[in-house]
Amino acid sequence: MAKYACFCTGCNTFQFSPWGVRECPACGGRLIQSRVEQWGFESMTTEKKYTTFLPLVKEDSPEYKLLLAGTESHEKVRYLQQKMYEDELSKEEARKHAFSEMIIAFESSFEDAKIVKRGGCIFADAVSTLPRSVSFESESGQNQLTDAIAEARNKALEKLKEEAFELGCNAIISLDFDYLTLDWERYPSFDKSVHIKEDYVICVSAKATAVVLEKI
Repeated sequence: MAKYACFCTGCNTFQFSPWGVRECPACGGRLIQSRVEQWGFESMTTEKKYTTFLPLVKEDSPEYKLLLAGTESHEKVRYLQQKMYEDELSKEEARKHAFSEMIIAFESSFEDAKIVKRGGCIFADAVSTLPRSVSFESESGQNQLTDAIAEARNKALEKLKEEAFELGCNAIISLDFDYLTLDWERYPSFDKSVHIKEDYVICVSAKATAVVLEKI
């Protein structure tokens, strides 16, 4: 599997990981992944095309082409790296702020706000698990069950926020949740015994409409 150069914002180190990995295995910090494969990075380092790690320069960017052509100075490369890194942080801060301010509602009309744009229908699914050893007759077991349901619901809600944010919307309306618990799964083995699937699986499916709301 191909690995790509990435930079950890937690421990300030670079490493190589498969595409899509977003968490540093060492410190748990956020990984900023470039589109430069490991062999390409090592090749450029060997050929001394640049001396600093540049995780945020995209392969199709003018800076990347200048870098490969050897026409860009190390100082300019470091400047571009810092600027692009700061831009990335600014985007992340804007995303966090948008999530915290996003309106989430079960209703579809409001007395103090109007819909000025409809982003469309959005959907999200999430699951959580419980060990078979949990006893739902005890308060502890019941708490574990409600925690598992809440965990799956929160995961689905975060996915809806991502969908709405990508559509440029600031609100999620007509929110609806569906719940499904996968029951014990029994199947016979060759020796006539019955085997049971290890975990309970709790599924939450969410649907809503992403819109832009403006206060009246």
